[in-house]
Amino acid sequence: MSELRIIITNDRVSRRRSAGRVAVAVALAALVACGGDDDGPRPVTYYEDVAPILRSNCMSCHQEDGTAPFSLTSYEEVRDNATAVVAMTASRKMPPVPAAADGSCQTFRDAQWLTTEQLDIIKRWADAGSPPGDAANDPGEPDAISHLGNEAVTLQSAQAYTPNVSATRQDDYRCFLIDPGLTTTQFVTATEFIPATELAHHMALFTVDPDQMAGPETNRQALAALEAADAAYGWECYGSVGGLVQPQAQIGSWAPGTGLTEMPPDTGMAIKAGELVVMQIHFRRHDDDSPAPDRSTIKFRFAPSVKLTAVTMFRDPFLVSLFEGNPSMLEPGRAAVPYHWELPVSNLFDEVEQQQGRRPTGLSVIGMAPHMHELGRRYEAALVSPQGTSSCAIQIPSWDFAWQRSYFYQAAMTVTDPATKVDVTCTYDTRGVTTPVYPGHDAGFEMCSLIVNVVPTF
Repeated sequence: MSELRIIITNDRVSRRRSAGRVAVAVALAALVACGGDDDGPRPVTYYEDVAPILRSNCMSCHQEDGTAPFSLTSYEEVRDNATAVVAMTASRKMPPVPAAADGSCQTFRDAQWLTTEQLDIIKRWADAGSPPGDAANDPGEPDAISHLGNEAVTLQSAQAYTPNVSATRQDDYRCFLIDPGLTTTQFVTATEFIPATELAHHMALFTVDPDQMAGPETNRQALAALEAADAAYGWECYGSVGGLVQPQAQIGSWAPGTGLTEMPPDTGMAIKAGELVVMQIHFRRHDDDSPAPDRSTIKFRFAPSVKLTAVTMFRDPFLVSLFEGNPSMLEPGRAAVPYHWELPVSNLFDEVEQQQGRRPTGLSVIGMAPHMHELGRRYEAALVSPQGTSSCAIQIPSWDFAWQRSYFYQAAMTVTDPATKVDVTCTYDTRGVTTPVYPGHDAGFEMCSLIVNVVPTF
């Protein structure tokens, strides 16, 4: 044999050497003596193989002052947690982006999804005793945690509110009125909600036209009446903004696990000049939590104009059944209880027409945000054409209440036929309860919600 080829499988090194060289002959003899294979994979090491994966997918949270409970920015930290890292990544509980992002059901912007090859690298490294490799190949410190900076407009409620929760009252829904003081229309291109208390269960933001009629009075008058009728700051509200007030649009939401939410490029949601913002916060008492004064913060990144104006819509027929007098229920004591609902897309066309004043000819679905409570285990949504062709929209095979977010597509799903249906199935594990589970806003009940982000075409 006149030539020996040595190939390192991760393409970092590929060398050709003459078989006549003594060094190669010695290396070959050593491999044969040890039963090695000249085409076998080289050992997986931290700096060369594992660190780049963690830097891209894990260190944005697992760093000092990050949202994760411990740091994974150094070799020693990762080595000491190697077993947990393997277990959590293999189960796909980490990175905490529960929606399947392997291409089988859409691809999403900024999805931290480990490939099968990456999972194998992490496992092989841990199984080999977590070798460090050459520190000269360290990919470096992670990027700083993404936050809106000085460019953001920060809005905060006028005063603090202490959630009205106790051992006998676990949930408190509260609305607060905020005037952003806009003199021209601005477009929200990013939002960041910074809760001031661990009691925050979720948050929703709505715009309100103060001059729009809400029954016999204007929205401004209805809002003032709600505040005046409640002795505490703000007012109690469920579902939307309370009373007869007619919100214009939903422009943001937050749930556990949601960080900075950025719209796709050149896309934003409009807040018109003079419109007010209502911030609804659901406070939930856990264990023996003591309520503390809350003054949560919203940060907006505004743009004076965008190419694409987005509309956000919320749907939950499971929840609606509660208010129709014949609520659906989930059977107790079962490992998998499905709840299925369908909605014609014409329903979304109607809402766009109501918000925009004209009927769209089509909708570009740019993203979705599913929502269930703590019994939820699996979530699936699809768009089904009138001919019965189903296009997967989002799939969460292992729902985790602690990690929720909005998912924006790499490429929008276009719908032009209003007869297309939104098809949703939520699956729950009710083995821990002995009585039927009903829909409801409070965390002790359940929801099967979908927030849809669309760009209408006219």
